[in-house]
Amino acid sequence: MIKRFLKNSRGFTLVELLLSVTIAGLILGVASETMMRQAETYDFIASRKNTVADLRFAMNRLSDELLLIETSDLQSISGSSISCTDQNGSQVSVSLVADGDGSDLYWGNDLLAEDVTSLSFEYQNGAGTTLEAIEDSIEDVRRIKVTMTGGKGGSKDITMSTTVVPRSFIGYSNYQN
Repeated sequence: MIKRFLKNSRGFTLVELLLSVTIAGLILGVASETMMRQAETYDFIASRKNTVADLRFAMNRLSDELLLIETSDLQSISGSSISCTDQNGSQVSVSLVADGDGSDLYWGNDLLAEDVTSLSFEYQNGAGTTLEAIEDSIEDVRRIKVTMTGGKGGSKDITMSTTVVPRSFIGYSNYQN
């Protein structure tokens, strides 16, 4: 009976083998393409998440520092920088320093964020009106709008903006502890 079974058994034909190899190759090709897209999506999301975290940290630190200054502490202001005296009496400035693959944002000597592509300041008076003659209006500044953009370029760029009203600019000294 075993001899009869072996005698009646046939193997696969060449056409059947080629067809099965072709189908397996197509399935593997589609699966690998899907996996590559998933890896690219993961990289994009991770990069965006890191950029948001870095910009959020920089914006929070910059806002906290600006909240502590007084009008008399402002040394010079422009659309892209601020120089002032900090709470320790040291002269500091906010600056973008270019390096090999972008710009880094500094508060004095402290690195706030890497890969910042733009930084701008808008100065407003007590009514919220933008001051046009910036250098001549230091004593009129009551609000500072900070806008920064960061990322590795392309669609990964993220822009954040906030308006800071330093406490001492609008007479809160009576309410401070």
